[in-house]
Amino acid sequence: MTNHPQKAPLGTLWMAATTLGDMRDIPLRSLELLRTCPFLVFEEDKQARQFLKAAGVQRQWMRYTEQREAFTLEELERELKEGNDALYMSDQGTPGLADPGRDLVDVALRIGANLRVVPGPSSLTATISVCPIDCRRFQFVGFPPRDESERELFLRQHLDHPWPSIIFDTPYRMRQFFETLEKVLHGTDRKVFVGVDISGEHEEFWWGTIEIIFKKVSALTEKRNYVVIVEGNGQDFVSRKMRPQPSNQVKPRPEKLGFKFKPRGHSGKSTHKKPKPTGRR
Repeated sequence: MTNHPQKAPLGTLWMAATTLGDMRDIPLRSLELLRTCPFLVFEEDKQARQFLKAAGVQRQWMRYTEQREAFTLEELERELKEGNDALYMSDQGTPGLADPGRDLVDVALRIGANLRVVPGPSSLTATISVCPIDCRRFQFVGFPPRDESERELFLRQHLDHPWPSIIFDTPYRMRQFFETLEKVLHGTDRKVFVGVDISGEHEEFWWGTIEIIFKKVSALTEKRNYVVIVEGNGQDFVSRKMRPQPSNQVKPRPEKLGFKFKPRGHSGKSTHKKPKPTGRR
């Protein structure tokens, strides 16, 4: 009987959250993984140094970029197959929403490696938590195109929707983005909510029509991160004060609630005669 050598267990890919602006927000588990995980992958070198400094260590890492995409994915696959754990952290917040982290997840799933997540800060949920627009239902449209005409077409298509739309874009295109958004929303009364530099030193929130928002953008002298929530087109809007009630809900009888219902003015004495026994029990 031939004994076949057992395969070494595959490693685990950790998708770990980091800070949005204040380094004190980084999860403790993320700091621990920065110290102990054998293989580290980051989006940018600057943020990688900041995260490792916060963890109190100096280590090597790999940068995942378009130029090094194939090489980094090959190295990740090799490390996981050898049984080594790997850690991915995006520039800000929780990875996988609008960053290349999805490619790393695809590698882990393809080879059957383990997947774990360290939840934490998210600019999307942080903005929703203080937004006056009802976001129980929303659509996330991500980053619009860089080209102005393509960006306008993108916004017109996605903002023609009954639900609020959540949009990301880069700080260096902030003015161009809002110029296009003003063109798209011009003549409407749809409200816009903007979270600026969330969890950072200059955190603030703007709320109003696009004309009001654009004045605030024009007054800025520095580039800042931001998240935009645009009110839906109103065709399917349900306010917080008008929460839908199930139409098929069966209301319990008063007797089932622990008390007997007695109409107003009723003496409490029954006017109905007891039925004669039939012999059946």
